[in-house]
Amino acid sequence: MEQTKSSQPYFIAIDIGTSSVKIATFDTKGELGHHLSHAYELQSPQVGYFELDPEVVFQAVCRGIQQVRTQQGTDPLALCWGSAMHSIMIVDADAQPLTPILTWADNRSADIAQALKGGDTGKMLYRECGTPIHAMNPLTKLIWWRQNQPEVFEKAHLFVSIKAYIFYRLLGIWREDISLASSSGLLNLEKLGWSPLALEQGGIRRDQLPELAAPDELFNGLSEVWRTYFGFSGDIPQLIGGSDGCLANLGSLCQPGELVLSLGTSGAIRLTSPEAYFDPEQRSFCYLLEAGAYIIGGATNNGAAVLKHFVDHWFAHEPNKGLPELVADTKDIPSGSEGLVFLPYLLGERAPLWDEQARASFIGLAKIHGPTHLLKAVMEGILLNLKAIAAPLPLPGQQLKAIWVTGGGSRLPAWMQMCADIFGCPVHLSNQREQAAFGTALLGLRRLGYVSEISLAHFSREPIASYYPDRHRQAFYEALFKLFSNFYPKIQADLHALQQLNNPSGD
Repeated sequence: MEQTKSSQPYFIAIDIGTSSVKIATFDTKGELGHHLSHAYELQSPQVGYFELDPEVVFQAVCRGIQQVRTQQGTDPLALCWGSAMHSIMIVDADAQPLTPILTWADNRSADIAQALKGGDTGKMLYRECGTPIHAMNPLTKLIWWRQNQPEVFEKAHLFVSIKAYIFYRLLGIWREDISLASSSGLLNLEKLGWSPLALEQGGIRRDQLPELAAPDELFNGLSEVWRTYFGFSGDIPQLIGGSDGCLANLGSLCQPGELVLSLGTSGAIRLTSPEAYFDPEQRSFCYLLEAGAYIIGGATNNGAAVLKHFVDHWFAHEPNKGLPELVADTKDIPSGSEGLVFLPYLLGERAPLWDEQARASFIGLAKIHGPTHLLKAVMEGILLNLKAIAAPLPLPGQQLKAIWVTGGGSRLPAWMQMCADIFGCPVHLSNQREQAAFGTALLGLRRLGYVSEISLAHFSREPIASYYPDRHRQAFYEALFKLFSNFYPKIQADLHALQQLNNPSGD
C-alpha cells in the first residue's frame, strides 16, 4: 500500500552500506516514516578482493533520496549522512576515481597487516589511532597500493571514503567526519587530526586527505543540478554524520553497562564510553562517535552468514523447513550440543583474533552427533565468539546490565534465548528498525535545536521482545566459555601451516 504524504517537518537519513544504501525519514520526534533500500553488487574480481563501483553506489544513493522526497511531498529539514567504515578509494585532481572502492572485507593487504601488527610501529599506531592492524584497516591498503600499483598511487590527488566522494559530488567540497575518519587507521584520536605517524607509514601527505569535520557539522551548497533532480525547492543543509557502527550505538540510546549487538551476516558488539580505551592485546577497536564519546568493541566476520551456510549445506533434504524452524528444533538438544564445540571462523576473523587465516573447526565430533547437533554447535560457537569479543571491553564496574540486539539474527527466538544464557544478562530486541539512520537523524535533531541532548529523557526505548538467562544454562556456558577460549590458540599455528602446505604460493 502506498504511504501517504506528510506536511510534517522531517529529516532524510542516509546509511551507505557495503551491500546496499538505506534511506529513511524521521520526524522531529524521532519517529520513523518512509524508508527504502537499494542494493548493489559487491564485486570480487579475484580471491580476497571485495570492491564496489563508486558510480553505482552514488547513483543508488541519489535515486533513493529522490524517491523518499517524492514520497514525503515536501522538502526535508536536512539530509543526515552515515556510512560503513573502512572504505577507501583514490581520486585524481579532477575527482575521477582511479580505483574501485575497497571495502572492509577486502583482504588483499593481509600480509602487510600481519607484518605491521607485530612490530613496535604497529603497536604505536593502534595506541594512537584505535584501529586494529588488520587488512580491513585502510592504512594497510594504502601501503598495498604503494607497493603493488605504484603507477596508480603516484597519480593520487586524494584518498577518500565513499561518503566523502559522494559529499564532493553533491556539494563540491572534500570533507571527512572525525567519526568515519577514526575507523581509517589514520586519525590521531587524542588530537582529532590526521596522524603524522600513520601518514608516514602510508606514504601519503596531509593534503591528500580531506579536511575534517565534526559529525554534527552542517554544510550548504547543494548544486542546482542535484536540487532539481531530488525535487528540492532550494538548498538543503547536509549534516555530515558519522560511521554506521557509531551511529547505531547512538540510535540504540546505549546506556552505561549496556552493549549493542548487531547480528546480521557479520556481527559487531559495542559499548559507548566517555573515555578512550586501548586493549593491551589489540583485541578491540576504539572509534569516535564525536568528541568525548567513544565506541569501543569488536566486529566479527562470522555472524548469521555462517549459520546460513551450514543450513544450506546440511538441510537441503528438508525443503519444507526454513531457518527459523530449524533453529527452533535445536531446543531439543542439550546445551553444549552433547560435547560438540564449533570454532566459527569460516570467513577468517577480525575480533578477537585479528587473523585473516583463521578457519572453522568442530571439536569433539562423535557418532551421536546429527545435523541438528552440528547446527546448535554453530549457533553456540558464533555467540561464544561474540562473548570473547566482549570480554576485554571496559564495562563500568565490569557489570554487564543488558544487551540490545538488532539485525536478522534477532528474529530467531531460540538464538536470542541462547544469547541471554551465554552472556548471563537480559537481551532486548530493539524497536528501532534503522538504528544507524536513526543515529544520524538524532544528530540532526540536536543540531537544529529540537532537543538539547540525545537521551532517554527525550526518546522512548521499548523492546519488542526480551529474553532472560536461565541460571543453570548460564552456569554451564560459563564453564564452556573457558574451554572455548583456549581452543583456537592451541591450533592456530598448525592451521596456518596447513594452509601454507595446501597453498604454498599464497594465492
